[in-house]
Amino acid sequence: MRHLLRNALLALRDLLISVGPFALVAAVLLIGAYRWLDPNPPRRVTLATGPAQSAYAEFGKRYAHALAADGIEVVLLPSGGSSDHPRLLREGRADQGFARGGSADPVHMSRGQSDYDTPQALLAELDQLERQVEKISVPLSYADELYALREHINLACSRLASGRG
Repeated sequence: MRHLLRNALLALRDLLISVGPFALVAAVLLIGAYRWLDPNPPRRVTLATGPAQSAYAEFGKRYAHALAADGIEVVLLPSGGSSDHPRLLREGRADQGFARGGSADPVHMSRGQSDYDTPQALLAELDQLERQVEKISVPLSYADELYALREHINLACSRLASGRG
């Protein structure tokens, strides 16, 4: 029995000596990548809220209070109204902003989320995507998902074309 225990401990030692450095390097790389990529939400967000005493200003205060519980500081940036928010986002003065439905281009209401300046540019990209999807051949078990994807593309195109984006 002692001989078996001794051999098991020697095998464990050999395993740690041979695998240990690789495991240590892998752990250091994973921790480094996690810190470098920083997948956590930002600790500070600037929110364009509209004029003081407006409904958007009140919503901004509520967001600030709710996010403070998670350690996220919300800086409220008063503005002239939701029509100013796309400009503030493009200039980098705000990270997010409120907009009344139909009052602003929704594509630009969160900084850095879109490369499309016009609905026509987005329509062209969707048309190109549709052409690529048409070329895809999938097993029968994925046919429903492919059909749903094509239907969503067509729905987005029709809404953009009708101006209800």
